[in-house]
Amino acid sequence: MKSSIVIIPNSRPAYVAESCADENNNVGEVVLMPITAWRVEYSTDSGNDDACATPITTELGLPSNYAIFYSDTNQWSVPFDTWGTGMDDLLKHFQDIEDKS
Repeated sequence: MKSSIVIIPNSRPAYVAESCADENNNVGEVVLMPITAWRVEYSTDSGNDDACATPITTELGLPSNYAIFYSDTNQWSVPFDTWGTGMDDLLKHFQDIEDKS
């Protein structure tokens, strides 16, 4: 499989959103870390062109559970999982994840 990696500066108000839980595992807030760039990996396998974008922030690594939040549209998405609109729905999504674990 052939692949290449490109770093592309972020041009939208996009953030990595992470939940913060208290000692009782209640998610009380969502912390936003600005995305500075995207790590895009292109792969060509059997004629199919695929790409995967991973956010880059000023923090070291990514949280295990995170969403991408766009403040210009108020939309969010969890990579390869779900999406929604508004911080209230995102907070509820993180609480549902915490309740299942």
